[in-house]
Amino acid sequence: MLRVTSLTEKEIHEIGEAFANHNYVDGEKGMYSYFKNYDAVCRYISDYARRAMERGNLYSTSDNHEAYISFRTSNESMVDAVGIGIAKSLIRNMGFFGEIE
Repeated sequence: MLRVTSLTEKEIHEIGEAFANHNYVDGEKGMYSYFKNYDAVCRYISDYARRAMERGNLYSTSDNHEAYISFRTSNESMVDAVGIGIAKSLIRNMGFFGEIE
């Protein structure tokens, strides 16, 4: 695995789209259990990928970026500002404060 240190906004958006476009098995809702629509899923995952990259926890399976994974070890702390940013994105994209433009 390779640590991802730089992505364009287009590439980050494509990560969000990949999650939002996932075909779930009949009866499964996946991310749509929490978010109202495609755009909200896409925005949240894009925000998450951006934050993971900022904190150095975004990895790709190869130079071709076929897949991504985000993780941290138990001895690494999440930077407060990054954690707060992810929490804000989650709340905003779940629609607690109305629709997002």
